[in-house]
Amino acid sequence: MNTLLSVLLIFSLGTPELLLILICLAVLIVPYFIPAIIARKKVNFTGILLLNIFLGWTLLGWIGALIWAITDKTPEEIADAKNINLNVTNSDKKNKCAFCGFESYEKTTFCSVCSKDEKGMTLEDYKNNLSKSGQ
Repeated sequence: MNTLLSVLLIFSLGTPELLLILICLAVLIVPYFIPAIIARKKVNFTGILLLNIFLGWTLLGWIGALIWAITDKTPEEIADAKNINLNVTNSDKKNKCAFCGFESYEKTTFCSVCSKDEKGMTLEDYKNNLSKSGQ
């Protein structure tokens, strides 16, 4: 902050001049990063951003980053192309617990709500059966 105050004092800049400088910088910097702004939700965002930062000052690098940003796909578009549903973990079919009625997309041995398997036994029941058979 001291550096900014020193610069303002040296060049005797006030608030209106400082605002004008900030507006001019924004007008120059924002268009430079248009490819990165377009690519913010794309798969190759990091590569596009790096190309934009390091070679964007050349017209060819900026155009290349812009074309890459426009043609790159989002993860949702890739999933649609491969017919993958991102909202479902294992399958489209819901599994329903026979005892509590809880529905889940995941196929598990024990229900996450009532802790019972398809036979109605809990993990504790299995442990008790093992300990009785071992005695």
